[in-house]
Amino acid sequence: MVAESGGFLYDEASNEHSGAILMTKGKRRVTMKDIAQRTGFTVNTVSKALRDRSDLSERTKALIKDTAEEMGYVPGGVSGALRSGFTQTIALIVSDISNPFFSLFAKKLDAFAQASGYITIVLNTEEDLDREARMLQLTMTKN
Repeated sequence: MVAESGGFLYDEASNEHSGAILMTKGKRRVTMKDIAQRTGFTVNTVSKALRDRSDLSERTKALIKDTAEEMGYVPGGVSGALRSGFTQTIALIVSDISNPFFSLFAKKLDAFAQASGYITIVLNTEEDLDREARMLQLTMTKN
């Protein structure tokens, strides 16, 4: 079976990826289970290795991390957010993104956020209070 992983085509039969970047829907990403099957470790051990837990040997962690990289594994942000309770995302809601003040503010905020390990999402309300309320509700449910 062929699957996409982080933009890489992954062939489960040969455990190799092509390096070709794909944008095709319906393909499956490489999972910790795939890495576990390839390395012979449990999913729990793979998870610990990828989080660099100290209760595993350096050799085991290196083997699992190397395999994950070879397979094109990309960590899922959702599972990390569920574990930590934080998405490391800042939502900036502005009334008019074409206003130079808001554009400059968004640019400066994004630079600061990235330097701190966060990402930013800019939402434009077009000065519509109902839209602003919906965006506020949406962002509050995303943590």
